[in-house]
Order: sequence, then structure tokens, then C-alpha cells
Amino acid sequence: MTPRPRTIMRIHFHPAEPTDALYEQLLAVLEGITPRVEPHPSDWAADVDLTGALRYWAQDAAGLVGVIRLRAIALHGVTAQRAPVRTG
Repeated sequence: MTPRPRTIMRIHFHPAEPTDALYEQLLAVLEGITPRVEPHPSDWAADVDLTGALRYWAQDAAGLVGVIRLRAIALHGVTAQRAPVRTG
């Protein structure tokens, strides 16, 4: 069996009023999708490993990023965007 390629995305958050507490809450949003989160607080971003979450959520990477974006805006009023870090 061939191992599944890794899917890692960098999620950037764009809050109107950034606070440490808000950043922690946004990390919790990510951890609700996957426990594999590497925070980058200096640029309000985090790397998320979506590899295992793809099968669990029965979504592709774009679908999971959509869930993250929806939760960030709905729960905290913060927009988010993604950038691929590496796959494979």
C-alpha cells in the first residue's frame, strides 16, 4: 500500500483587532479540524497538517480550508486565507 501524500497548508488570519486571546481561539478552530497545528503567532498564521483529516472529514484540502474559513468568520469575525506549504 502506498502511503498517502502529506497535505500541509498555511492558514493566515486577518483580524480587525488582533489580541493574543483571539489568536488562541483561532488556533482552537484549527485544532477542531486537525490536532496537527504549528502556530506562527508573529504573522497571525499556522501550518496545519490536513493529511489525516481529509479522510476523517471526507473532504479534499479545499473543502477543509472552506470549513476553517467559515468557522473563523462565523465564530470570531475573522477572515482567513490559505497558502500551500508542501504536499508529498
